[in-house]
Amino acid sequence: MTVTRSRVKERCAISDTSYDTTIDNLIADLVPAIEFSVDPLLVASSDTGLQATLNLAALELVCGEFLALRLREPGAAEGITMGTFELRPPTRDLTDPSGLKAQGTARLSPYLKPDPSLRLASGVTS
Repeated sequence: MTVTRSRVKERCAISDTSYDTTIDNLIADLVPAIEFSVDPLLVASSDTGLQATLNLAALELVCGEFLALRLREPGAAEGITMGTFELRPPTRDLTDPSGLKAQGTARLSPYLKPDPSLRLASGVTS
C-alpha cells in the first residue's frame, strides 16, 4: 500500500511544511498496520482497481487520524464568549471529526482478513 505525504497534505488542505514530520510519522505507523489487516492475497493482487481502492482507504485513514490529532491541539476546539454571544465549534467525535476514518474503514472492510475470534470449531457428532 502506498500513502504519500503530498497526498495527505492535499486531502487535508495543508500547504506549509510545519506538519511534514507528523504526517510522515503517521504514515510510518499506520500504513503497515493497515496493510497487515488486509488479506495478503489482495495486497499482492495486480488488479489496479483493487490497489487504488486499498490505497484510497489507507489515505483516508491516515488523513482522518491526522485531522483528529490537529483537533486535539491546544486551542483548536475552544470557543469564545462575548456577553451573551457564544461561538463554539460544532460538537463532534474527537476521534474522527472529519469522518474520514469511518469512510476509510468502510471502504477497507470487505478486504480485511477474517477475524480469528469468529472461527468456530466444527465437529461431527453422532
